[in-house]
Amino acid sequence: MKISIGIITYNRPDNLEKCILSIEKSINFAMKKGHEVMISDLIVSDDGNRKGSIIQTFYKFNWKKIKGPQKGIGANRNNVIRNVSGDWCLMVDDDIELSEEYIYHSLTSLNKAEKKTILTGVKYEDSREKIPTQSNFWGYRKDKINSVKTVKGFLDQASWIPITAASTCSFDESVNYGPSEMDFAYQLLFNGYKIEFDPSLIIFDNGAGNTSVPKKQLDIEASRIYYMLRRYRYWEKSTIMFCVFIVLEPLRLTIALVRRKKIEGLFLSIKSYAKGMSFFLTTRNSKTNT
Repeated sequence: MKISIGIITYNRPDNLEKCILSIEKSINFAMKKGHEVMISDLIVSDDGNRKGSIIQTFYKFNWKKIKGPQKGIGANRNNVIRNVSGDWCLMVDDDIELSEEYIYHSLTSLNKAEKKTILTGVKYEDSREKIPTQSNFWGYRKDKINSVKTVKGFLDQASWIPITAASTCSFDESVNYGPSEMDFAYQLLFNGYKIEFDPSLIIFDNGAGNTSVPKKQLDIEASRIYYMLRRYRYWEKSTIMFCVFIVLEPLRLTIALVRRKKIEGLFLSIKSYAKGMSFFLTTRNSKTNT
């Protein structure tokens, strides 16, 4: 089994250095414990604007920098998986550090896993354990994946993705904000993949509260609506759920936002729904955006 590791980076050289060093430390730990670590590619997809190399000479392994597409995080993630080879790719955000045992436990699990499996674990944020979640009917990440039978979510900050998935699935590139990993998870399931949760795979998030993704509620709500429409129309192919969502979501969102923001919530609800629908209906939308 051959693995690749791809890091998504922007303009965070300090975080990137910590990320790479933690990966190398984890690889060395796995080797010392007797795992044969066969690496195809180690790459950094750089969506930043810095000049020159971001790969330091003191790293123990041969890391390669590739130019990012600068079209949002979904496009950058696609850039990683399209530029690696092997059986699985660990896609990592640059503000993540792996635990020392991460690669060791990953290889143990991947050696037992079916070929069409995405493997995900736990993250620690400010010393607090955060179990990955999946969306409820409305598209909010509320259901912890260790409490459900069919897993429909994973850690977008660091998870193992089968490289074969790139032929049928991709992260949506229509918007550069919002929960694109939810949409990718639905695509995986639609194409016969499954997601497994392994609590021994631990990562540490150094980027909590310091993300480059816009936090405008309008954009987040619009992308959520857009991805739920794609979910019911394309991936789950449920006409009933699709129609129920279209009919009830404007009312539900309006009530929720008016309670919190009064009259401002009414206009925010209308704009969010209209924007989400526009993404779904315009030619920018396609089933996989490949």
